[in-house]
Amino acid sequence: MEADAGPNDGARWELRSSFTEGYNVVSLAHYVFEPHLDDEAAIADFLTDKDEEHTKGAGFRVTHRERVVEGRKGYVWTYGEPGAYWYYALWFPQPVHSVRLECVGRGEMRRFKRLCAEATKSLEFHQPHG
Repeated sequence: MEADAGPNDGARWELRSSFTEGYNVVSLAHYVFEPHLDDEAAIADFLTDKDEEHTKGAGFRVTHRERVVEGRKGYVWTYGEPGAYWYYALWFPQPVHSVRLECVGRGEMRRFKRLCAEATKSLEFHQPHG
């Protein structure tokens, strides 16, 4: 499943440092997937696809772990090597509105990982009106 393909839609907000300062990124994204992630089988397929996507990106086996934020179950993929990029993705797949917090860093890693942890802790989920 590709987030930017076909009937899928969404929005992404990013904060980036320049490439001379490590090219660090914190991104918050909202996606509406078709078909919807509205049952356990759809979520399982989503997680399998993401495990494969992250394994390919990392060059070694990467699997998810569960994380709950604001009472909402999410799934985390994280990997990286010293002196190379560090990657962290936290997905909250939902029947209609899925959310992803993503952090990619290379420079000032101690500070950047702290900022990414603060971004995760600051997440708040609200029920849609209507």
